[in-house]
Amino acid sequence: MSLQVARSSGPLPPGEVDRRQNRHPPSPTPPGATVPRQPALTFAGALEVLGKYEPKTVRALDKALGGVILAAGAGAGLAALGGAALAPLVLLWGWVDQKNEAFGLLRSIVGRLRERTSAAAGKQRRELVAAAHSIIAAAAFLDVLRERLAKHDITVDFEWPERDGSPAEDYFEALYLLEVPCPSGAWGFRENLDRITRWAAGLLAHTNEQLSVAGAEGFAPVEFVDAVALRYESHYLDLAATVPEFLVWASLGEHAATRARLAELDVLLRNAAAEHATALEHLHRLVSANAQDTTPTDLRSRLHAANSGVLDDPVVPMDAERYDTEVVFPTVEKIFLTPRYRIAVSHKSTALADDTWWAYQEVHSDLDHRLVGHLFSPEAVRVPMVLLGHPGAGKSLLTKVLAARLPVSDYTVVRVPLRSVDSGAPMMNQVQSALDRATNARVSWIDLADSSADTVRVLLLDGLDELLQASRHDRGNYLQEVADFQRIEAQQGRPVVVIVTCRTVVVDRVSMVDETVVVKLEEFSHDQLADWLRRWRTANAAGIASGAVRALSFDEAMHQADLAVQPLLLLMLALYAADPASPPLDAGLSRAALYDRIFDNFARREVLKRAKHPLRGAALNAAVDNQVTRLAIAGLAMFNRGRLSASETEIRADLRALGVEPVTEDAGARVVGEFLFVHAAEANSANGTDRSFEFLHATFGEYLVAHFAVLELRKVAEISFGGRWPSGEIADELLYAVLSHHAWPRRRSIVEFAASLFSALPEGERANIQLVLRGLIRTYRSKERSPRFTTYAPVPRDVIRTHAAYSANLITMAVSFAAPDPVRLVDLFDGEPEEALQAWRSTLSLWRSGLYGNSWQLMVLWFTLIDGAAVALVKGADERAKVSARTSELFFADLAGNREGYRLLRLGAGVSDMASGVDSWRDWVQHMVGWAACALSRQWTESASLRPSEDLEPGAVKLGGRILEYTVRACIPIAPYAWSLRAVESLLAYSEYCEIDARTLIAVAYFRPDYWVDRRQLHEPGLYLGWEEELRFALDHPWEKFAYRRTALQEVRQRLFGDLPKVEFATVRRRRFIESLGSAMFLHRPEGLVN
Repeated sequence: MSLQVARSSGPLPPGEVDRRQNRHPPSPTPPGATVPRQPALTFAGALEVLGKYEPKTVRALDKALGGVILAAGAGAGLAALGGAALAPLVLLWGWVDQKNEAFGLLRSIVGRLRERTSAAAGKQRRELVAAAHSIIAAAAFLDVLRERLAKHDITVDFEWPERDGSPAEDYFEALYLLEVPCPSGAWGFRENLDRITRWAAGLLAHTNEQLSVAGAEGFAPVEFVDAVALRYESHYLDLAATVPEFLVWASLGEHAATRARLAELDVLLRNAAAEHATALEHLHRLVSANAQDTTPTDLRSRLHAANSGVLDDPVVPMDAERYDTEVVFPTVEKIFLTPRYRIAVSHKSTALADDTWWAYQEVHSDLDHRLVGHLFSPEAVRVPMVLLGHPGAGKSLLTKVLAARLPVSDYTVVRVPLRSVDSGAPMMNQVQSALDRATNARVSWIDLADSSADTVRVLLLDGLDELLQASRHDRGNYLQEVADFQRIEAQQGRPVVVIVTCRTVVVDRVSMVDETVVVKLEEFSHDQLADWLRRWRTANAAGIASGAVRALSFDEAMHQADLAVQPLLLLMLALYAADPASPPLDAGLSRAALYDRIFDNFARREVLKRAKHPLRGAALNAAVDNQVTRLAIAGLAMFNRGRLSASETEIRADLRALGVEPVTEDAGARVVGEFLFVHAAEANSANGTDRSFEFLHATFGEYLVAHFAVLELRKVAEISFGGRWPSGEIADELLYAVLSHHAWPRRRSIVEFAASLFSALPEGERANIQLVLRGLIRTYRSKERSPRFTTYAPVPRDVIRTHAAYSANLITMAVSFAAPDPVRLVDLFDGEPEEALQAWRSTLSLWRSGLYGNSWQLMVLWFTLIDGAAVALVKGADERAKVSARTSELFFADLAGNREGYRLLRLGAGVSDMASGVDSWRDWVQHMVGWAACALSRQWTESASLRPSEDLEPGAVKLGGRILEYTVRACIPIAPYAWSLRAVESLLAYSEYCEIDARTLIAVAYFRPDYWVDRRQLHEPGLYLGWEEELRFALDHPWEKFAYRRTALQEVRQRLFGDLPKVEFATVRRRRFIESLGSAMFLHRPEGLVN
């Protein structure tokens, strides 16, 4: 039964999107620039694309519609129809007139889409696939509309009444020129179907408006849109039978019914579901299904040769002599396992650097399909995909394998290791630099782009985190630069897909382009771990059989489970275990102890291999210590320069400056390069070749920094306070030289390693080290540089920074070594309590003025002041470290014991939208008041922490929950969608502390039914006792903007209330309903939310 649809949907709350507008995700637009429209995503543009392949049919269709399709824009199209007065109905009439051949021509085009798309390849195929999708969506809508309008007696002679505005242009835009939501790497077929229904609902609203003015009855949105969805699905699955792009998009997500149906259609999907392939084999099969049978140009061949060889390389590229064992390193193709992942689309409320936030995102196991879905999608050439992961997760290796696996006939792939290019250069120059390195300057990007016009160009920018760390310039807008690069290339007719890798913990240092697809690589599952070990054993079967290699068992690996699930660290464990002489991995072995064994094992092997005569006993141990010290100085060379790498020249200079003279000219650098887990790169310049070294996992260098510092502390403590004749004097010249450049909290692992190494020492030695630290803290202000180490200068000398960094590292060690116990200020600074507190405040000010970059902010986030008299490490420091620079002022005031300043800053933070970084584990109620102040003043703070910590007092939690509940109920009518969902999700977490008011849940059901209907926990009748009639009203008369969910709402209503009659509807009734919920404070007139 048709319903009369209102002519106007009325005003929408701020932050919402009018459903008459395009429902495709907004494209990022650099300041002052316009993202080019993708014609294939609009109905008119798609028909133009098809016109290249079926010119006669499209011209005939255009003629049947009065020349509207091929006209240049809405104005020209309407002019072709004879003016705006008749245009609205003419726009419909051409499609629905039973005598007009337009629809028959469209059907013939749809029927030949399979044939057209299957024959295309490369760039043309991408365009054609997008066009095919737009056409089937438009055809589904028009087909249903044609059937529904058959009963209406409307003629083209209807005279459009006079009215303001141009309804004809609106309808022309909606039907022909707005983009149709297309599947992508983030939106599979099922997820995109929701967006298609919203697009169809918006177009129907325009149609109903035209019909209502003509005196005809409109169509019920739910029934109509459901019919469109069914027709669209039929067209889609028909294409999926032969078009891999549609098949891949349909395979994304966890929709078992769709997967089962599609598995019957194509052997590709069956293979992908049944086999345990490695090295992105599934991806290669899927993208090669329609590869061109062409010979690539010479430029592309050179580039492909540089990319493709990686699969046959050993997973660690080195010869057996370097490691001096019988170990066989499997090739990348044999050992690489496609990682699991989580996925998100970036917006303001996504906390991409937060592992806790990611834990709520679902884990997937079809990365091959996800990457292909992205590569196939129109969205891929608009904004970059960001690939996140922790160190050792396999980000770089994944980009190498991806570059090797994409067929050269259809893809032109450039991999750019950002660690190897100028971090301050424009992105275009970085791409060219990578090409120069890969091809010895034989290929330029401009020539490559021109010679690959018929292929899909792909840029893999690997290591954004390293670029951020190495750059002296602000590269926070780097991803926007990438999007700008894509925009310019698209304008030049050379669209390019870009994938950027970055460490998870630093991704919040860059501004994310809205709607960016973000993929976070996950650790190995236990099944993947077992599979990797099986492949390792297969490669080393001969050595294992002979006893020369010991196999790492699954059970032994699980003794170090937190390491074994990380691909690179698993390789390290396997190599350590491969030596039959190595002690087994014990269950209680700490990471610091394990690293100690690994470095000792390596150093011992190197010493024995290169010794000119047999070494044993004390002489052997001394040589081993010297070897580890050289590695440690390399680690210091990187850390003290604020980088993850150091050049051969820099390491050699540091060795000499610190009194560790290389035996030969290159011995110092050689020992670094020969360590198994060091990456060595050679850069060609006018001055010759200079090697650069980097540990393959950042924690290797961080352990070595901690090891060196603790070892030197032990030596100083032994001379000063240990032994038979302690001197009482603290000789810290070497400590001062190496610890006075950067603060340790910039690298959390250094602090953790040092604390672990310290805790393993005998009690007496620990006490002496604490005496050393406290003595140095009291005298750091008067410290002068020793003449012995004046040539050690990893960074230009700065007296203020030197004292700030040295004091920061001394205090960090003193407090972390004492943890979890606090350290009294009088023990650190001596004197009376007031004097000690003043010295502490002075030190904090020194850190703020002297430490490099954001180091002072990290320092104040690590510590807490207890009763103005003691300092302790903060529980939850990792969460605090994610706050902004502005909110760190709050912590600074608190850490200095300035309670009045803290209170004022705290309240100001809430009002000025800084509440996202407040100290949420203390002063919780004050925090919630600040957040509520933001919301009630329409400042939508989406990053503030709304969930209390476990150690909070129940009373504070309950009161905070009440503040949250009131704010949700009051603001949900006008709040943005993301804010509402996040606030409601947080509110549900309070249910164990306090009962949630039924009115709040009914407000959610009415104002966010798209969320409420999918949360089955909110469908319990007991939640609404005494408010059943209000809930029935919300379900019987949903807000018109959510009419497309009416069917789902009625299903829930049937379960809750059976056949109880509908609650009467009236404007007054609705107004009273809203007021009864307490959600009317922002409604300035009774009709404010009535359609």
